[in-house]
Amino acid sequence: MARSRARCDRMQHARAVGRIIVVSWLACCVPVACTSGDDDADAGIGPEMDSGVDPDECTVTAPTECPDPPVRYADVEPIFQERCVICHLGAQSGGPWALTSYSHASMWSDLIRGAMLSCAMPPSDAGIDMPDEERELILAWIRCRSPE
Repeated sequence: MARSRARCDRMQHARAVGRIIVVSWLACCVPVACTSGDDDADAGIGPEMDSGVDPDECTVTAPTECPDPPVRYADVEPIFQERCVICHLGAQSGGPWALTSYSHASMWSDLIRGAMLSCAMPPSDAGIDMPDEERELILAWIRCRSPE
């Protein structure tokens, strides 16, 4: 029992370190790689992304606590499949980072949170509407620490 607990703790630590490395790399390198060299911020990742939504029109509210029962991946997976995977298939499609599985969505949860709160995703030019209720469900899932 103690061995499996220690193994679980090491796996959680490794996952957390992996997230920190990925997010740090994204913060440092992706905005530079995605911009055209001028001062336009429309190609970056995160709140500076041009979603076509006026910030005053984005009325999404982040939950302050995890609901009971907690939101699970099975609750948000249909949203990712319907609204996100159209573009977010990953390298095999030449598109942006993948959101095709639990591991992808949980790994990118920090960036997804920012995109939901700023209404940056899906971008308005994609022609995909996402109701606030769906954004808030994803935010609740992230608030609950992205349980599978």
